[in-house]
Amino acid sequence: MSRQIRAASAAGLACLVAAAVSGSGCGKGWGSRCASPDDCFFSGDEWGRVRSLADVTKAPPPGDPSNGLLDPASWDAVRAAKEAAELPPAVRLGWRLYHDPRLSGDGSDPRDSLGVAQPSAPRKYDPASPQLRIACVDCHDPAKYGSDYTSQPPNVSNGAGFYDVNTQQTLNVARLAPVFYWNGRADSLWAQAAQVMESPVSMASRREKTLWVVANCYLGDADAQATWGSLVAADGDVAKVRDLMKVASPATAKTAEFRAAYDDARSAHPEIPASLATRVHVEVAKAIAAYEWFLSSDRSRFDAFVAAGPASPLLSASEKRGLKLFVGRAGCMNCHNTSMFSDGQFHDVGVAQAGEHVPTVPACTTTGCECRVAESDGADGGAPALAFPETGAGVGGACLPAGAYAGVQKVHAAPPAAADAAVPTTTAFRRCTCFDDDYRAAHEDECADGGAGEAHGCEEQGPATYGDAGVARPPVRWLGAWRTPSLRDVAMTGPYMHDGAIATLEDVVWHYDQATAGAGWGTPEISPLLLSDQDRADLVAFLKTLTGVPGPPALVSRPDPESYPPACAPGDLDAGADASLAADGPPDAPEESGGAMADGDAGDGGAP
Repeated sequence: MSRQIRAASAAGLACLVAAAVSGSGCGKGWGSRCASPDDCFFSGDEWGRVRSLADVTKAPPPGDPSNGLLDPASWDAVRAAKEAAELPPAVRLGWRLYHDPRLSGDGSDPRDSLGVAQPSAPRKYDPASPQLRIACVDCHDPAKYGSDYTSQPPNVSNGAGFYDVNTQQTLNVARLAPVFYWNGRADSLWAQAAQVMESPVSMASRREKTLWVVANCYLGDADAQATWGSLVAADGDVAKVRDLMKVASPATAKTAEFRAAYDDARSAHPEIPASLATRVHVEVAKAIAAYEWFLSSDRSRFDAFVAAGPASPLLSASEKRGLKLFVGRAGCMNCHNTSMFSDGQFHDVGVAQAGEHVPTVPACTTTGCECRVAESDGADGGAPALAFPETGAGVGGACLPAGAYAGVQKVHAAPPAAADAAVPTTTAFRRCTCFDDDYRAAHEDECADGGAGEAHGCEEQGPATYGDAGVARPPVRWLGAWRTPSLRDVAMTGPYMHDGAIATLEDVVWHYDQATAGAGWGTPEISPLLLSDQDRADLVAFLKTLTGVPGPPALVSRPDPESYPPACAPGDLDAGADASLAADGPPDAPEESGGAMADGDAGDGGAP
C-alpha cells in the first residue's frame, strides 16, 4: 500500500473514531477531517482525490502546433454547435472525411498483423468490387463511444485484415498527448490517422488513393477550399493529377492500381512533385485529427455526483464503496489518476499475448515482425536493443509484443533521406518533420526539396515523446508495457486490455485482484489486492458510473448526403451515400449503471 493510500485510510479512521467518541454524529465538528459536514464516508483527502477525477472537459485538450488545421480557440464554438452547418470548415471537413468510405482500399489480400495471409477476409468482400468502403467511423463510431463493435473474433479489431490489438476510443483521445496508440508509436493524432489509412490490416489504402479521392471528390469543395487553401502546396498539381490519374473503374479497382496510375502520371509529367501524394494524404489526416480533437465523453453519473457533493444520493451505496476503493485501498489511482482516468503512461500489468491473431514472441522471431533482441552494449543501464530489419519488411519491423519498448523506438527512428512515396509511414508521418506545419515553415530550404527534417523533436514544440524515453532506447521496463487506457465509458468499450484478452469488467477486476500474469514479455508491476467478493462487485458497480454522453452533438451525428453530397467525378465508387453512413443507434447502457444522462441532467458545466 502506498504512503498516500495509508495516509488517506488513517484520516478516514480518525474521523470515524472521533465521531464515535464525541457522540456528535459522523462529520459533525470534524469537517477538516471529513469530506463534508454532512457526510464522513469519504475523508477530506479521499474526496480531494475524487474531485481530481471529475469534469474531463472543463478545459480543452493540449494543442498540436504540428497541425495547422487545428484551431484550439474554436473549443467553445464547436462544443456549442448543434448541427454541422455551425462548425468551422476544418472541423466539418474532418467530420466528413472521418465518415468517408472512399479513403479505404481493397480486401483482396487479407492478412494478419504479422503479414501472414489469411484464408478469408474479416469483413464482407466481393471480388467483383474489391474496394472495402470502410471509414474511420466503422471502427470508431462516436455515437457508440468511439469503440469497435464489429470485430470477429472479438479480442482484436478487424479492418481489411486481422489486427493485433483491441481498438481504442476516439472520444477524449486528444487528451492522451504527447504520444498515442497502445504502444506510443504515433506522436500526433494526424500521424495516427495517416498510418491507419495505409495499414494493410486497417483501411488498406494508399496515399495515391487518398490523392485520387481529394482530386475527384473534394477539389473545389467549399470546406476543402476554406480549410486547405494553399496548404495542399500545389492545387494546380492536384487538379492536373485529376485528369492524369486514369483508373478504369474506381468501384472495381484494386488499391495498387491507384499507385500505378499516379506513377504513370508522374512519368509523363515529371514536374508533378514526387511528394504530392504524401502531402495530400497528410492534409487529409490533419483534417480528420482536427475533428477528432474535439470528440469527447463527459457528464457521467460520477461527474454529476462529484458536482453535487459527497452526501449526494446520485451514487448507490455499492457505487460509493467502489469509488472509495478506487481512490484508496485498491490502488486503482496509481495509474488511473486524472480526469481521463489514465496517467497516459505505459505499464506492464501481466496481460498475456493470447487469442486468435494476437502475435506472440515466438511468432515474431520468424516473420516480418522482428523480435530478436541484440546483446546489451551496456548503455541505458543494460537495456537490450531490438533488432529491427533494415528493409522494413512485413509491418516495418515492429516487435508487436514488446509494447511501448518498440513503439517509442519507432517514433525516434532515423528519418528517411527524402519524403516521397517510398518513405515508411512510421518515420514520415510524425511531428518535427517536413510534414509538421510549424517545422516546415521554419525550415523552408530543408523542406522544399522533399527532405524529411529533424528526427527527434523541436524545442519550440516540446519533446516528441516522454522525456525518459530518450532518443535511442526507452527504459527496459517498457518491454511488454502498454498504455494505461482511459476508464471513461469503460462499461461500453469491452473487451478489455490491449489485445482484448479479458471479456468483462468483472474479469478485469479479478485479474488485478489476483495479480495474474499471462505469457507475455516483461515484468508485471501488479501485486495481489486481497479484495473480498463484495469489494470486487463494488468496484465494478463504480466503473459503470463512468459512462458519459458522447459529444459534441454535431460531431456525433452522421453527414447527410443531401447536405454534403459526394460531389465526385463520373466513375466514383457507387456515387451515392454508402451503407456506412447509415447510423445504428448507440448500444444500450447497462441497467445497473443508470445509463448516460440526458442532456442537461448534469447541469451546465461547460457541456454542450
